[in-house]
Amino acid sequence: MHEQDGALGGVRIVNIIGSQVVDHLEYNQDMTRLTIRFAKSNAVWQYDNVPLDLFGELVGSESIGSAFNSMIRNQFQSSKLYSVSEAV
Repeated sequence: MHEQDGALGGVRIVNIIGSQVVDHLEYNQDMTRLTIRFAKSNAVWQYDNVPLDLFGELVGSESIGSAFNSMIRNQFQSSKLYSVSEAV
């Protein structure tokens, strides 16, 4: 289940409920940047140049984890920003 939290100035925020892979998505339309917090590791990764329609497909998919693995992972330039436990 996906819970759309809203959009703020071109940034869309989605909390993911029930996924064992993805906990939180944030998409910046102006920068075409997808930020993902992963459920198990609490790591936060950033993916650059992700098209808006692909973000829409990801959010609308039955399985966020499977969709991420097939559509996003290893397809876009990425970098680990931090782990939530590291940031505390």
